[in-house]
Amino acid sequence: KPFVENGKLNCKIIIGDTYSHGKYDAPSTEGPYIIDIILFLGKFLKKIEFPSYKLDTTVNETDLKGNLIIFGNHKTNIIVDRINEKLPIYFDPKTENMISKKTKETYKDPRIGGIVKCLNPFNENKELLLFCGIGMSGVQSAAIAFTKHMDEILEGFKANKCSARVVKGFDADGDNVIDSVKFLE
Repeated sequence: KPFVENGKLNCKIIIGDTYSHGKYDAPSTEGPYIIDIILFLGKFLKKIEFPSYKLDTTVNETDLKGNLIIFGNHKTNIIVDRINEKLPIYFDPKTENMISKKTKETYKDPRIGGIVKCLNPFNENKELLLFCGIGMSGVQSAAIAFTKHMDEILEGFKANKCSARVVKGFDADGDNVIDSVKFLE
């Protein structure tokens, strides 16, 4: 809740456009890692209405007023760029680092990912869920954390209306694919 209610998706999913766009002229490359999260959410759905997602370049202000699930960072998703400074973990446009407001920790490793759940800055009666990372590997790490450690993710979100989990992905079995995560926050 509130992103899936009564077996129906109750949000807009916003993904970054794969063409270079926005003030950073950057394409979104997170697409492959979004699939695992969407499949995971799909197990809670009884009915699917199309389209269930929008590209960040096609979103209008009305779309932003509901519950939102967003993928990307300030460079790959213009909606993340709009709300970047309001998030509990944000991206420094000068250094490309991810910074935690809670711990003041600066993260530089591209395998660092974040999951944010907070009130929607466009409508505080709705909620936002963000999967982000310094690079596409960071989003992959966030996806692994969400799909493999849901209980731990949810536990971290119970205490505050706006909170974040920060994870670092790693290759536990040595096959050059991120397959495990360590919770940093």
